[in-house]
Formats: sequence, C-alpha cells, structure tokens
Amino acid sequence: MDTESDKENAPPGHTVIPSGSDTSLKRYRNERKVSGRLRSVLEESRMLHRAEVTAHELTAGDLSESLEKMDGVCESVKQHNQVLKKENHNLKLKVSRFPSQQANAVSKAVDKTCAESRTMELKQKGVVMDGTRDMCLQLVTEGVPAGSVNKVIHTVARHAGVTVKDSISARTVGRVTEEGGIAAEVQIMDNVQTAKSITFSGDGTTHKHVNYESRHVNCIQPSGDKQRLYLGVHSAINHKSETQLAGLQDQVQDLCTTYNSFRGGKGITAETEDFASKLRGANTDHAADQKKLVRLLDEWRRRSERYKRGKDAAVDMPPEYMVSLVLEATKLAIDEIGGPNAWGALPQAVRIARNKNTQADIYRKIGEKEFQKLSPEQQEAIDLFIWVGCCMHKELNTFKSGYIGMSTWWETNGVSGPMKLMNRDNTAAVELGNEATKARSGEVSEGGAVKLTSLAGAIFRHKDKKKGQQDTFRNFMEDSLGYTITFPDTSNTRYGSHGDAASEIVVNSDLYIELLELVKDKKDSRTWTNMEKNVYAGLKDLPTFEELCVLALFSQSVSHPYMRRIRGVKNQNALNLGPFHDKVLVFLESVIAEPTKLFSLVATSKTASLDGQIWDRPEVLEKIQSLAPRLPHLEPLVVAFFSSAVEGWKRFTEEFQPDGKISSLSAESRLEAFMEPTNDINEGALGSFRKVSHLNPNITLQTINSRAMVKRNGTVPYIAQKFDSGDRKHLRHEARLRNNGQQESGRRRELARHDKSDVSSKRKEDQKKSERKRIYTEKVDSISVIASISELREAVKITKTELDLQLDWHRRSNPDIPKKSHITSRPLKLAALEKAIKYYCQNLKFSKEDTDQALVEPEKKQDNIEMDCDSEDNDLDT
Repeated sequence: MDTESDKENAPPGHTVIPSGSDTSLKRYRNERKVSGRLRSVLEESRMLHRAEVTAHELTAGDLSESLEKMDGVCESVKQHNQVLKKENHNLKLKVSRFPSQQANAVSKAVDKTCAESRTMELKQKGVVMDGTRDMCLQLVTEGVPAGSVNKVIHTVARHAGVTVKDSISARTVGRVTEEGGIAAEVQIMDNVQTAKSITFSGDGTTHKHVNYESRHVNCIQPSGDKQRLYLGVHSAINHKSETQLAGLQDQVQDLCTTYNSFRGGKGITAETEDFASKLRGANTDHAADQKKLVRLLDEWRRRSERYKRGKDAAVDMPPEYMVSLVLEATKLAIDEIGGPNAWGALPQAVRIARNKNTQADIYRKIGEKEFQKLSPEQQEAIDLFIWVGCCMHKELNTFKSGYIGMSTWWETNGVSGPMKLMNRDNTAAVELGNEATKARSGEVSEGGAVKLTSLAGAIFRHKDKKKGQQDTFRNFMEDSLGYTITFPDTSNTRYGSHGDAASEIVVNSDLYIELLELVKDKKDSRTWTNMEKNVYAGLKDLPTFEELCVLALFSQSVSHPYMRRIRGVKNQNALNLGPFHDKVLVFLESVIAEPTKLFSLVATSKTASLDGQIWDRPEVLEKIQSLAPRLPHLEPLVVAFFSSAVEGWKRFTEEFQPDGKISSLSAESRLEAFMEPTNDINEGALGSFRKVSHLNPNITLQTINSRAMVKRNGTVPYIAQKFDSGDRKHLRHEARLRNNGQQESGRRRELARHDKSDVSSKRKEDQKKSERKRIYTEKVDSISVIASISELREAVKITKTELDLQLDWHRRSNPDIPKKSHITSRPLKLAALEKAIKYYCQNLKFSKEDTDQALVEPEKKQDNIEMDCDSEDNDLDT
C-alpha cells in the first residue's frame, strides 16, 4: 500500500500508483514509457518548427508548406496524446481496483480450497479407496456393526462440517473385514519369518456342544523385541491332543499358503517347518491332554528342525549320493505298498503325497546325521523346548487342594462338620424315604463353604441374568451400605471368586441373613426356594462359617497378593518366576507353623500377607480377628487347609523344581523361550468368542477371527506400512475368492460329517459288542453249572477261563460276586465261586425232594416258600 511519504516525493505530473499485482504494474510502466516517448517526439517537432521559422534562406512558400505539415504533425500528436491520457486514466482506475480484485480472488481460492478440504470421497471411479477401507476396518474392529459403518461415517463427518460423497454398503464392509483377516495372516508369517524363536499358548472350550481352540504365539526377534500374535479361535472335531496338534498344523499350512501368494512373487516363501522349527516353548493349563499336546509339539519341532537342517545340508552333497538315497527310499516306499503294481494302482494325488513324505524322510535322516556332529551344548540349545503351566491355574488348583484337605479334617478328627445343603429331590427323600434312602441322600449331598458360595452366587449373581435376586441384592446393599456392590461371580467360576465370595459373606453375613428374610416375606407364600433355604441355613451353621473364614484368610493372604504379582507386572517372563514361587511355598509353610499369624489381634499385613502389602479387604481380617475366640476349630482348619495347599502347590509347580529344565536355563535361553505367566489371553479370547456369537447369531467364525486378529495384532497400521498398491489389489482378489468359497458352510459340513462318521463307527462297534456278548451268553448257557461245593472240589483241573464262565453264570442272580478285574488270580476266582455256590444253594436252588413235594402238595409248598423268603428280591423262578 502507498504511504504519505511516497505521495509527497512524487515528481510533478506523476501519479503515485498503489501497489497491486506485479503484472498490472508492468503494464502501467510500459504505457508511461510510451507516453514519454511521444512527448519527446512533440518536443523535437517544436524545435524543428522554430528552426524552420528562423531559417532566413527559406522562402515564404516553403515556410507556409512547412507550417501546414507541422500543424498536421501537431494535430496528430495531440490526438495520440489524448488517446494516451485516456488509456492512462483507465490504467489508473484498473490499478486502484487491484487490491479489491486481489482480495476477492484470494477469498474465492480459499473458499474453493476449504470446500474441497471439507469434502470426503469414499470412492474413486466407483472403487472404494484404500484410506476408506482402512477406516472401515478400524471401525469394525472397534465394535461398529458392518451395517452401521456407513451411518457412523456420515454422522461424524456431518458434525465435523465435512460433506461425504458416496456411501459404502454392509457387504463391502464385510469384504473389507475379510481383507483385514487375510492381511493379519500375512502379518503373522512376516513376524514368524524374521523371528529368532516362537512360543505357543492355547486353550479350549465347548460352545453349543462343539469344541473350539484358541491359539496365540509370541515371536521373539533377534533384537529381543517380542510381539504377541493372535491366531484366532477354530472349531475342532474333538478335544484330543492329536486333534489339537493337527488343527495347529493345518492352520500353519494355510498361513504359509496365504503368505506365499503375497510374498512368493518377491522370492520369499514359507514352509510349516519354518514355524515349527522355531518353537521354543508352550504355555497351557495342567490337564493331561495339554501335557500330551506339549510332547507332540516338541516332537513336531524336532522333526521340522531336522528336516530344515537336512534340506540345507543336501545342497552341498554330491548329486550321485542324493540319487542313491532317493532310490533306496523310493524302493522301500513301493515295497511297503505291495510292489510296483500296487503303487501304480494308487491315485496320483496319493502317490504325490507319498513322494513328498519320502523326500521329507530323506531330509530328516540327513539332518539327524548333521545334528549328531554338533557339540552337546549346541544340541541342547537347538532342542530347547520348555513347558510352563498357567500361574492362575496353579493358584486355583492350590486353593482346591487346600479345600479338600480342610473338608476331610472333620471326619478324620471325628468332629461334626458342616451341614449338608441338599437339593430339592434329596430333601424330599430325607423327609419321606426310609432309612436307606435317607442315608443315600446324605451321602450324595454336599455341604461346606464352597457349596454355600456356589449357591449364593446362583442367587445373587446368576450367570443367567433372568434368574436369581440380582437387582434386589444390589438395591438392598446400596441402601444398607451406602454404595452398590456386586457379588463375586461364582456362577461362572472366575479365578478367586470363591475366596472373594467367602470374604464378602464373612464381612456382611448379618446383611445376607436379613436380605434372605426380606426375600421370603416379600413373597405371597412367605416361603423360600430350596436354594434360598440352604443359603440361609448355611449362614447360621458354625462349621460352615468357620470354613468361610479359612477361605477368606487364604484369599486375602495368598490369592490376592499372588494375583497382584502375576498380573500386575507387564511383560514379565513366566520362566523367571521360580524364586517367587519358592517364596509362596515358604509363606504357606510359615502359616502351618504359626497359624495365628493370620487372625490374631496383633496380625498385620506385613507378616500375614504374601507380599507384605495391605490386604485387599482389611475389614475381612478385622471381622475374623473379632470372631476368632468364638470359632473353636478355626486354627486346626487353617493348618489343614494350608498343609494340603502345600502339597498341591508342589505338585503344580513341578516345572520350577531345582533339578528341572527351567532352573538351569541361561538368561539368553529364558528370553528365547519367553512366555506370559498366565493363559488369560486365550481364555479371554474364548470368552469374547462366546459373547460375540451370542450377540450376533448369524456371524461366521471367519468374520469373528478377522475382527479379533486385526484388533489384537494391530493389523491396520501394518497394512498402511507394508502393503503397496499391488498387495492391496491381491488382497481384494483373495478376499473375494474366500467369500465365494463358502468356508463357513464347509466348516459346518465337516463337523456334521465327522459326527455321522463317529456315530457310524460307534454303531458298528456296538454291533460287534452285541455279537460278542451274544456268543459269550450262549457259551455261558451251554456250560455244565457247578452247583455244589463237592462238584467244585472234584473239578481239580478247572481253568481260569472256565472259572470265569461259572462266575458269570452265577452273576446273573448274585450281584455280590466281585468284578472280573478284581479277582485276577485262580485262587481268588475259586474262592469267589465257592461263595457263589453257597449263595445259590441257600437262596435259589431247591433240592430234588423239595421239588417233588411241591409237585404233590403245591399249596403247602407255597406256604413254605412264603415263610422261607425274607425279601421280594429273592427270585424263585430259576
């Protein structure tokens, strides 16, 4: 803009031009130059005119002619000058309008740019853009239903002042979800390929009578970085260890196939042996089938490692040597089938598979020879494979062991224990049945603290939200305590739930009694259900309350501190917990030596807690300390509980024994076999699967896994970083193929076909059993029955098989004969047969004289029969 000083310093006749566009200023300066030149021409014309006037040698005619010419020139110059002035004026006006024009142009450009920036396009030429696909995938993994993704995008954009062009359908969102699942598979194998080692964890459950397996792997990179990757939940035909291993192997094969379709064109491929050979450990629960699975995993790892080692070594071996190995192995394979003719009769696919197996066997043999050349230290490092049990299962089983020991203390010491909390049928049997029925009902019924906490959980927090007194309980407690509480989830058997329930009942026992009385009187019938009646009676039963106190003490002093340590420290290695587990054992033994340290009036959390920190609920200890003088069996029960807990703890921490594998591991080996302390990730994945399936009945397992894998593995950033336009195109193609391949229906058909095959096999086996039973029954019927002791003594050479036949004949009428598996030796069988014969003679066999008399005097004999028979169970129709 012009300043006042510029106007004052401007030359006369010049106009100060406002600053504006550079192009307009250039035009103005050019026009001014032209005007200056014209003024110079005019000045030269005037000078010429004066020169001609003063020239005395010119004639008057010449002067007149010159004047006329000069007048014409002057007129022309004047006209041109007028034109220039007009143009100059117009230029001044244009320049004066430059600021406003510039401002308008800038404003229009800004408005256009803002409009473009506030417009979001979901598609480009009808194809959903990559950024849109990533956004949809992120929304789906955060729980937005596929049918609501488009609405969410438009709603958020509208409130942000952004206009969204186009829309995206639920079908497209579903396809994008499938793409995310495929990308997650590539991501898993990418990490496996670069990893130095892998550890595995898994768990299983049943859902609607179908077995499901959840799997995770930890990939430990050479740098020491660790990444946990979720492999999804997969259905299985059964829960056998072999089936679990086969399921993992099939999944790894599928992962390799997917990975090779993406990376194979770049010269990068993967085999199942790449995965298995890097396995260094497994984290499962302590069940027998899981321990067997660990052994199978170790064998798979070993075979895969030898295969890779042999394959690498075969590259440098002489061709003729390899040919000889192949010929020898092929000949053996053909001979096993039955010769060349049998081999040629096999289907081509079978022959190809057998050739692959033969080749793999050759590589493994070579690999084993190469492995044996290594030093013992190298062999040990290569064959490193560690199993560690879930730490939460250790605590759970220790708690269970302690409770079993406490439950047996009552009978062992001849003390009347907790009352029986009978179900409705057993209660009716006790009230109406005979003595035998009452005794039987008492034997099958349970009592005690855990039974009470289970019943209380079913009333106050039933897993079926439509049952129980759940809201009544919460409202009552909020009114009584001033805050809302939730009863521990014993109905779903959560970790530590029974200990927490015992703590809750001990602290608020009076309120629970009052609540149950309120529940009863609220009903028109003024009665309890059998379950409510049991809980009310159990709350007032002293032995049951003493057991509750013991459970609460263990929960506060051991369970919660243990869980704080196990779950509270992030990224800790389960293999480093040996010293901590030793500390747990020391604490348990210290309580056995001094049980009052938990409940005496001078007890503090520093000495009465595993970690020395404040108790989870200090009021529990305060309540038990105040009641301890009125609990006569509290101390011996604590000793019994902790003594059995020590036995259970030793049994379930066997992998951390001083002479075990874990104790001898180096720091490097521990890192190589890194595993989480718990198996919560798999149990949580199975729980999430059940919940999602319940909320979305028609959702496929493939979609559930795609969502979960993308979210848990962080696949969206991985796609943005690792996938180029070619990978994304192939991703869309692969998702389309899978979507059209009906994988979900194929999975369900496989389960159905297995069920049919399994049932068919069982039916055939049942038929075989029936036939064998029929044949054996005929054999028993055809024997000559030994019906007297004298006949038995005469049969000196009777064999064990004949003895079994005789005993089976007598078992038809004598239920007291021991089972065949309980009497395996000949003397035992002879003794049993002698007793059976005596029973037969006393109860079922009539002498010939009695029979004849019965034929002559049937009425009299019937009277004798009625007098001799003491029970309806005696069957006289032999």
